[in-house]
Amino acid sequence: GGVAPTGNGSSEGSGLSMMVNVVARLAAVAWLTWTAAAAATEVTVPAEPPAIIADHGLAPQDVGYVLFDAETGSILEAWQADHGFIPASVAKVPTTVAALAVLGPDHRFETTVHASGTISDGVLDGDLYLRGGGDPFLSSDDLAGLVRTLRDAGLTRVDGAFYFDETELQPTPQITENQPADAHYNPGVSALSVNFNIIELSWRRDPQGTLNPFAASIGDAINVPVDWVAIGTALPDPDAFVPYLRNEAVAGDGWLLSPALPDEGATRLPLREPGRNTAMVFRWLCAEMGIEVPEPQAGRVAAQARLLAGHRSGRLDFIAERVLRYSNNLSAELIGQATAERLIGAMPDLRQSGRAIEDWLRAQRPDVDWAGFVLDNQSGLSSTSRATPRQLAAILALALELPLGEQGYDALLRPMRWEAAVNEALDPERRPVRLRAKTGTMYYASTLAGFLERPDGRRLGFAVFVNDLDARLSLDATMDLRTSQVPQGARGWLARARRFERALLTDWSAREVGPPQPVFVNTSGESR
Repeated sequence: GGVAPTGNGSSEGSGLSMMVNVVARLAAVAWLTWTAAAAATEVTVPAEPPAIIADHGLAPQDVGYVLFDAETGSILEAWQADHGFIPASVAKVPTTVAALAVLGPDHRFETTVHASGTISDGVLDGDLYLRGGGDPFLSSDDLAGLVRTLRDAGLTRVDGAFYFDETELQPTPQITENQPADAHYNPGVSALSVNFNIIELSWRRDPQGTLNPFAASIGDAINVPVDWVAIGTALPDPDAFVPYLRNEAVAGDGWLLSPALPDEGATRLPLREPGRNTAMVFRWLCAEMGIEVPEPQAGRVAAQARLLAGHRSGRLDFIAERVLRYSNNLSAELIGQATAERLIGAMPDLRQSGRAIEDWLRAQRPDVDWAGFVLDNQSGLSSTSRATPRQLAAILALALELPLGEQGYDALLRPMRWEAAVNEALDPERRPVRLRAKTGTMYYASTLAGFLERPDGRRLGFAVFVNDLDARLSLDATMDLRTSQVPQGARGWLARARRFERALLTDWSAREVGPPQPVFVNTSGESR
């Protein structure tokens, strides 16, 4: 607490301009190199599907991939390189690439407290404001730091109103509509988001048979009971077991628990009104530290209000690394919205943010065929987003040109869990393979994108898609949005897809690959 926010002066604007220009120049140099290589070689596409696809029980039309040389950009192997697939969480790659280039790796998000009026004898004769800056990792511990700053300054009571200001970004009650209501990975999005906008709900049945629930917002060290989230019991559903049902009859967030739940248990649930929830967590922390604050209401920080306290997030490169490693959807949406707002100078919704990032990528790589490329949002939690292996490979190549200091973008990607198993399958006398990638998983959609350092030291990039689009469309049409469910056969399909991905990466690690093909230019002139 107590850190004053930075302004949006000309020095920040010139820094952004310099960053974007550097990326553009590097991309232009890479484009000239790669298109020159493209002119000197001829694309060869296998006449028959590679046997490894059928060996894993997959249909040839459900698979697409590109393997390219990370140094030259030349495509070494490909199958269905221009076919559109669901990227799932691999959509976080274009989101983080655009964010790091547009906002800069040292960008920080700020959450601030302001006041209008005067403070006398510990009492604020005026209004208090909590303003969100879209911090993707804001926690109750961070809010406690703000409250401590107010307490240490002598504040004990607010006689005016308490406002929460989430107008830095456009709020939305959920990332996507086509997900189960109780999916904790699909919370509301707000510039004021705390503890990832989810609650931990536990319950225990007493001897009289009544379910006694307890809900809390879980921070790093400080957990806050969310008594303002209404938790009740639903009537039994004769047609289906719905364990957690949204209570639409209450103002704000509320849930109804099925009486058929086990005698005790726990789950995580998403919040639809994250701005208000964050303000209530802040108010609870104020009460714990002896500061009396009224119920919050939505509003903008008054022009005459002065800054009392501030919290700055970690650097964006630190945030991006954790978004790629842990794949938190809310965090990706927040950095994507902030990026889009910087690009277009307006407050976009999630789909508009996706379009802004699409347009930015097209501008960076005009040589790439972007037909069919769609980012429905920034996290990949969508079955209507689309990308081709060639497009995703181009984004990975662009990521390598980002000026991130000594660490490149590939260092932000997490090691694959089965890296050791790949190495066990190879000659133990050779240098071990290094695998860094972003995974993406939805029902009937599995994606893998990243970099492979072979035993000979050669670094390759790859984008691998496995989608059963027919099964996914059928699931979307029949999904019961009241509750999470695992479609019949989905687990077996995903297991086959993952075995295929692992086998493909093992194969690329073990043998010579090539010959080189043009990089990301679609020489046919059309998207297939």
